[in-house]
This record gives sequence, C-alpha cells and structure tokens, in this order.
Amino acid sequence: MKPIPRRSAMLGLVAFLLVNQICFTQPISIQFQHLSVEQGLSHNEARVITEDRYGLIWIGTSDGLNCFDGYKVDVYRHQPGNKNSLPDNFILSIFNDSRGKLWLGTMNGLAYFDDHTNSFRTFFQNRKDENSLPSNWISA
Repeated sequence: MKPIPRRSAMLGLVAFLLVNQICFTQPISIQFQHLSVEQGLSHNEARVITEDRYGLIWIGTSDGLNCFDGYKVDVYRHQPGNKNSLPDNFILSIFNDSRGKLWLGTMNGLAYFDDHTNSFRTFFQNRKDENSLPSNWISA
C-alpha cells in the first residue's frame, strides 16, 4: 500500500473539519430589539452607543442621553439651573473608562455619569484657567 502524501492528508483533514463544523453545529441565535421614540427614546437618530459594565445600553442623541436596561428607556436631558444635569442635550461622544465611568462629550462641555447619585459631574472651558478644557465642544 502506498503512503498518503502529506499535502493530501492535510487537505483531507481540513475538509473533514469544515464539513463537520458546518453539518453539526447549531446556528447562533441573535435577537435584535428596535428602539424608537415610540419605545421612549428621546430622538430617533442615535449618534453614539455604548454598553456599560452593568450591561446597560447608553444611546446619545441630539436630544439627550438615553439609558436602555432591556425593558425601558430612561432619558437624561440638560436642565437649566441644575449643575448635576447634562451640560447639553446634543451628545457627541461616549466613553467608558477603565474604572467604569461613563464620560460624555457634548456641544457645551464634558460630563461623567455618577451611577451612585444618578447625576452628572460637568466640566467646562474656563479661559482664565490654563488647565481647563480647551473648548466646550467635546467630540471623539
């Protein structure tokens, strides 16, 4: 009996593995849920999206920040006179840092969400302070 060449043996093994993988694996079930203003979003145009360390989906729009927990949407908006609200409704960027803080760039300042107090800490440009933000327009 003639020995099987190495190349033929490798091709046969690869073919066997591919057929096995295709024939005997179960399809992955992926489910999508569509959100719009009818389900509670502040605006239908999502500009930025991220997931936090708790599995919450954060959606930034031109009319506020939306937090989706899989069941309902909570909307956060700028509240004039409230220093613990968003600095602006137009969310330009979202970032999760290594400590799990959710940072938001807006058209009028930077903020991070404090999940213990359910409020925002805001930062603005101060032309008198060289260590402040260079601009209030914060995008990524």
